[in-house]
Amino acid sequence: MLVVLSLSLSAAVVETAPPKPEPIDLLSRSLEVTGGKRNHAGIVGMERTWDWSSGDATGTLQTNWTPTAYRSIMASSDGSWTMAWGEDEQGPWQIQHDGTSTKPDKVSALLQQMQADPAALLRHDRYVKRLATGALVKVFDRQVWRVLAAPKYGKVWTLFFDEENGKLVGSEYWKAGHDGKQAKVKATYGDWRSFGPIQMSYKTVETSANGESTLTLKDVQARPMQKADLTRLTKADLGGAGEAIAENAGGQSQSRGKYHAGLFKKLGPNLTMADGRTVSSDLVRSRPNVLLYFSAKWCPPCRAFTPKLVEFAKGNASDDFAVIFVSSDKTKEEMLKYMSSYGMPFQAIDFNSTGPVKQTWAGKGIPNLVWLGPDDKVIKGSYESDGKYTPQVPGSYIGPDKVLEAFKRR
Repeated sequence: MLVVLSLSLSAAVVETAPPKPEPIDLLSRSLEVTGGKRNHAGIVGMERTWDWSSGDATGTLQTNWTPTAYRSIMASSDGSWTMAWGEDEQGPWQIQHDGTSTKPDKVSALLQQMQADPAALLRHDRYVKRLATGALVKVFDRQVWRVLAAPKYGKVWTLFFDEENGKLVGSEYWKAGHDGKQAKVKATYGDWRSFGPIQMSYKTVETSANGESTLTLKDVQARPMQKADLTRLTKADLGGAGEAIAENAGGQSQSRGKYHAGLFKKLGPNLTMADGRTVSSDLVRSRPNVLLYFSAKWCPPCRAFTPKLVEFAKGNASDDFAVIFVSSDKTKEEMLKYMSSYGMPFQAIDFNSTGPVKQTWAGKGIPNLVWLGPDDKVIKGSYESDGKYTPQVPGSYIGPDKVLEAFKRR
């Protein structure tokens, strides 16, 4: 009888113990629950601006990345120092705030790449010689799986994946401080929000013996990175880089141009992202071309054309143009749902501020794509007669596809 009871108790223990997942399954699930591998890969480039604070010090961190390279620039708010780091085909590099050049270790390179591009988790073999799943433990007030990573050089570090929702919620690793000494850092990732088709952590908190630092994501732009965006910086470059990022931290474009004076006055001070955040409408001043997209989710022809414009914007975005969505949805909530569900990487005019732009450039119906040149003259629109934009002339509708094709050939 005692033997039977003992076997029964042993069976109960086995049944309640969750099976230990493989590390790659945890990495893959984290990407899937935040949008899927395909959507992560679909964002071919990204530029992020963070506000950071550490004790009384504050500043801005700006990161550009592609799947194979990245560059970050950190600057203090008072302009007293700037530092930069990145990775390219020659490997990782770093310029300290005192101007000295160093080469970061492989673990730091992977962590920095992961911060820029979550899909870097699946390319871990570039940096890590072995991964192993540890025990299910309670950390950050939740049950998490630990993934232990043995780097090719340096100390083992740990990733924590939420057992329930699968997201990467934290990590522990060793990092060199300003004094050059290694300190164990505990990082947490929270405030998850949507950016187009994917979700990202908008807040990172790092705690170590050196104190606590907080990174809060301020702005995101999806666009293919240009070669100049990822060029290695030198000591001589840091001054100019610091001025540029400090200006951006103040809410202004890094290179305010002279374009679109008329449009700029009609836009209002801010534009709206798909997740409801606002960015300065000043960005149009540095883009010589603007595509105004008059559309709404309730419009079937709009829903047919929107994926084409989204695909083009994601695959061909550059500093040469901006796409601005002008909504005819019934509510702001419907506008944001439309933008999010179709993964629009571009900005929209504030829902309550579309009147001036519609009065100047809208046609009798939608979808309507209007290509504005630097002086805000219409180069081509979805209504055309004798080669001119005629939005009020009956029978002149040619549709947005022809406008987009013409813009591709520019």
